[in-house]
Parts: sequence; structure tokens; C-alpha cells
Amino acid sequence: MIGLVLWPTALSAQTAPAPSGSEPVPTEPQPIQPGSKNGTVQCITPADCDDGNACTEDDCLNGQCVHAPIPGCVPCTPQLSCQPVDVVFIMDTSGSMKDESAALCGAIDAIVADLQSQGVSIRRTVLGITETPGSAFSCLTDNVVNLLGGEVPRNPDACPFPNEVSSFESWGPATAIVARRFPWQPGSRRIIVPISDEGPCNGNRPDGCNDPGDDRDALENAITEAIANRAAISPITGTGSNACVLGLADSAASATGGTHFDTQDAGADFPHILRSILLSFCTLDTACDDGDLCTCGDTCIDGVCQGTPVGGGCKPCNPTGVCDDGNACTTDTCVGLECVVTLNYDPNVFVCDPQTGELTPIDDLDDGNPCTELQVDPCTGEAINVPVPNWTPCDDGLACTVGEVCIDGTCQGGVEPDCSELNNTCHVGVCDETVGGCVAIPANEGQPCDDGDLCTAGDLCTNGTCLGEPVICDDGNVCTDDACDPAIGCVYTNNTLPCDDGDACTVGDVCAEGECQPGGPRDCDDGNVCTDDACDPRIGCVHAENTLPCDDGNACTTNDTCLGGICTGLDPVDCDDGNPCTDDACDPRTGCVHVDNTLPCDDGDPCTV
Repeated sequence: MIGLVLWPTALSAQTAPAPSGSEPVPTEPQPIQPGSKNGTVQCITPADCDDGNACTEDDCLNGQCVHAPIPGCVPCTPQLSCQPVDVVFIMDTSGSMKDESAALCGAIDAIVADLQSQGVSIRRTVLGITETPGSAFSCLTDNVVNLLGGEVPRNPDACPFPNEVSSFESWGPATAIVARRFPWQPGSRRIIVPISDEGPCNGNRPDGCNDPGDDRDALENAITEAIANRAAISPITGTGSNACVLGLADSAASATGGTHFDTQDAGADFPHILRSILLSFCTLDTACDDGDLCTCGDTCIDGVCQGTPVGGGCKPCNPTGVCDDGNACTTDTCVGLECVVTLNYDPNVFVCDPQTGELTPIDDLDDGNPCTELQVDPCTGEAINVPVPNWTPCDDGLACTVGEVCIDGTCQGGVEPDCSELNNTCHVGVCDETVGGCVAIPANEGQPCDDGDLCTAGDLCTNGTCLGEPVICDDGNVCTDDACDPAIGCVYTNNTLPCDDGDACTVGDVCAEGECQPGGPRDCDDGNVCTDDACDPRIGCVHAENTLPCDDGNACTTNDTCLGGICTGLDPVDCDDGNPCTDDACDPRTGCVHVDNTLPCDDGDPCTV
């Protein structure tokens, strides 16, 4: 239940078509013709004096009209209230539908103009299914396939379309396409009116319905799309329709809050049918006030505001200043001769019995149905739950349906919520009622994917997750620090570490700008005069032996020469000083040493001994 309404309530202006041969039943208030007779107009009979006011007695006296007020009568006019309507007619353009097409084209413009002049907002579109305007189908503005495309939404396999046989009769797929893709006006009530005498799929079967179930599949798809897009389907079946077609049309209407109209005489029936469709979302407000304290439930009937007497307990204001409206749920006070009535309870919380004043909590009367509202008869206090207007949004309590609407007092329709934001290569989004919303489930196990991480390679779907092996970022350059950034992949940052430039003749090599820069030259001097020192970039220092003169550091040798990388004295030093009185020797550090001795000697003087 939603809301609380005190009777009388607005009554639906939608009616079923009149039986063939009878007068059409009006579906909106008939305009009251202003009284054209007055005291100066000649008349012959009282009928000539009808002023259109139900609260006057019109008579013709002596050739003049007299309008006598009826005591206590309050005139009224029911108020028609309509929501904006966006209606699309889908025309079966087969030869058997020429009468219906002619009736539609002949009446629609005038009826729309008339209702618009009364304040009803209508946008109407007439489409063929696959054919464009021409001859008997002159009022078509386009065709469904050309305007909206031929791809059937939701379940394209429900009925082959467009097919090669009779696409111009396939109103089921056409209805689904219109429901989904027609550019509906915001804020308008949407009505789709397929007009055909065939089944919803196509007309290539003798009985007008296909086998095995193509028509029903096509119809169910159209119904699902219509409810999802909040459009009522109100089919008009042609005079050639059989029981199968009529049954399917009934199903389409009842499931979507529309009305099925079956024609017996298109020319006679269509004006009434079109008015009924265009007024589908109108209400006729008949509530009024007859000004009588002692009536309740005042309703406009035949131009007169009529109420129901409340009984003997009602007392208008009298000279003593006391009044009573006969309703135990009000407090009544005389202000002058006017009885001012005030509710003595909160109507948003309680329902009151006007006979006893007993209060009942509204919650106790709630049927728990989001598609009903509580209505209370002010005369009897009776409270009942009645359906809210069709297409009122509702909630069926299920997490995995959205867009539900009330149809004939039941919350229905709704489609699965869009969980596609969870879709990727390795999982798909679905709605799970147990968790109350969209969840991702694994998909494409073992198939290639892209995890969006440039630091992995060979990505594969694994239990709903895209996983890959780490990328090895090694550029083989000691002068870069190697790393990986998931957004851009391998990153090589220059460093200043020690390095080897590959030249054995340099030392102290250092990285700079991503390259190993040479250090200073290598010192290859081995301090050996018997080697020729050099450097080979491949192997480093090279010491080649020579035969240069040298000094072996031994004073006891002479003719020193480099041999095998060693300074070698070739000959001993001759330390003989020719003096027998000295002992001759050689000290490697100082050379020849002559030490005096006491040996006998010959001084060469014969005169000595």
C-alpha cells in the first residue's frame, strides 16, 4: 500500500469499446453547450430552452425561455486530468488491413487536434513495420526498420526479423524495437499500438499464429522490452483476427497495463478506440462540494453535485450556536451561521469510523502491497486497498530486478541490473540475489588476457583473475639500475657506480650517462731497467726483456748487461794493485779493497835484506 486517499477518488477515463452496433461510450467529459436561450429568444418547446445547466428547470412559456433555479442544487463539471502521452502506432501493411489503415488515417488527426484543444498533451507517430507511406497507408510517417533499425533487442532469436516472407506483419519484433529505441519524450506516458490481424511473429501460417511458439516467443520478448522501458501495449486487432491472435493480443495488453481493442467495423469503431487509447492516462475527477453539511461523499453526477445524507444526527448551526455534522470523527463549531468542521484525529496515522469515532491505525490496514493505496469512504469509514495508477514505480523486494512498475495492482516487470561494469576478459558481472547485488564470476579460464601491468608477460585468465609472469628487466649494462614500472614497463636509470670499460690500460673507470667512462692510464713501470714497459689494452701491462747495459749494484762486476730481465755482471773486477804488501779483495758494495799485510817482500833494493 502507498498513501491514503479519501473517497471519492479520480476514476479512470479509459473504457472498452462499445459493442458493434451500439453508440460509442464517451471516454471524456462531453462539452457542455452554453445556454443559447434567454428571455428574449422565441421557443416552441422546453427542449429549445436547454441552457446546459443541470440546476435549472428550463421551460418555454408563451414563446419565451424561462430558467428557474432548482433549490439546493449545486452545478458541477467533472475535471479531466491527463498526463502527457507519447503514442506510437505500428501498422501491419498487409492487404487485409486496408480498412483499419483507412480508419486510422481518416480519424487520427482530427481526434488528436480535438483532445489537444482540451488541454491533453499528445505526440503521435504512425509507423509501418517495414513499409513506408503510400496509397491506403498514407498517414505513415516512416517504418520501424528504417527509423530505428531491424536488430531485435534482448532476444533476437525469438522471431526471425526482418524475414523474407512477411516482415510487414511482424508486429512482435517491431514492438520490442520501438519500446527500446524509440526517442520517447521525457515525462510522457508511453503507449505502443500494434494494429494487425496476424500473430506477432509473421503471417505465413493459415491460422495467423506460428508453430512451434514463434509468436509467443516474439510476444514475450516484446512484453519484456515494453515493461523494461515503461511502455503500455494496446493492440488493435483487425476484423480477420482469429482466437489465437486475439488471445496473444490480450496477453500483451494485460501484461503491460494496456487495453486490447478488437474491431468489428473499423470505420465505426476506430474513433472511439483512438480516443480511449489517447485518454489511457487521464483521470476524471468527480469530487465536488454540494455545500450541505449533512451530506458526505459528494460526487458530480450528470452535472449536479450529489452527496449521501449522513443521517438524523446532523444539525446545522442554530440560534443557540450548536451544530453537528453527524460525523463522530470531527469537532464542529458554529462561526456565525456557518458550521466549521475540524478533524479530531490525524488522517495520516489513523482511519476513523464516522459512526462510532473508533480509530484504527493505518498500518493495521496496510496490505503490504507497494502497488495499492488505502482509500477510505468518508460516509462509512470503510477502508480498502485499491491499485495505484499503472506504471507507478515500485520495488518487488528483489535485489536483482530494477525498473519494476505497478500493473493492475501488482509490482511486476523489472530487468536485471546492469552489472557490465564488472565485465573484463577474465570475469563477467552478474546479479546474485543471495549477496544482494552485482558480483563478478570467473570466465575464459586459461585464455590470454591483459592485466594492464607491463611488468608481467604471458598473462592468462586464472580463476577470474588475469595473471602473468614477472618481466625480467636486465639490459646487461652495469651503468644502469634496472627496475619495472607497471604503467610503462622496464625502466633503466643511469648510475655512477665503478665499472670496467674493457680497456686493461685504464684504472678507476666510473659510470656516467649510462656508459662506463675510462679512468686514468695504468702505470706499467716495474722499476726494472732490464724490461721495456708497455700496456696492451687487452691484457694490461707488458714487460719485455732487453739487453741494455745496466748496473747490477755489485761493485765487483764489470760489463753489466741485462740478460733474461736481470742485470748481470759479465766479468769480475780486477783488484790486483801489484803490491805484494797488500791483500787484494773486492767488496760488492765498495769495490776493490787493498789490506796491508806483513808478508816478506822484495823492495827491489839490493842493499836491503
